[in-house]
Amino acid sequence: QGCCSFHKSHLTRHYREPIMAATSAFTEGSSVFGGGANLKQALTTIFTVYNPDMVAVSTTCLSETIGDDLPTFIRQARESGAVPEGKYVIHANTPSYVGSHVTGWSNMTKAMVTYLSAKTETPNNKLNIIPGYVEPSDVRAVKQLVTQMGIDAIVFPDTSDVVDTPKTGDFQMYPKGGTLIPDLIDTGNSTATLALG
Repeated sequence: QGCCSFHKSHLTRHYREPIMAATSAFTEGSSVFGGGANLKQALTTIFTVYNPDMVAVSTTCLSETIGDDLPTFIRQARESGAVPEGKYVIHANTPSYVGSHVTGWSNMTKAMVTYLSAKTETPNNKLNIIPGYVEPSDVRAVKQLVTQMGIDAIVFPDTSDVVDTPKTGDFQMYPKGGTLIPDLIDTGNSTATLALG
């Protein structure tokens, strides 16, 4: 439906992998009264049907133009029980009239840090590496170089082994690759962050 359908079909065509994407299904009423109720219903459905560990919400032109307050909507959804205990919801502002697809990618990467990164008293002596908007093979190459140099790193976002998995004939809703949520949380304890590109 609308923007979500374009997003899903574009990524599916590019990566030749099925991309999971759901929509909050804005209607005329949502355009006037805001999308809070739609987001809550969408989160309820997503966690009930697909049971992901995390949902990343990206905004559209309409929700941005009417000024939807996503942090408040997400908090209210959590308080109402639409977001199960131990699950995460993050969001990024991604209107198509600001910047490009790289701007949206950067905003979602920032959201990973804003929502998840936590500093504790124990440094992890790791290096955060943000590879930028690159292909999974590029991320894999960065990880290989870092390993060869003996550097303990948290690489995020990591699309390797997520949108370039081998064709086995078996459907995996959630491939085993990517950056783990505990690692994203641990980025707050890292020694430094290196952004590439």
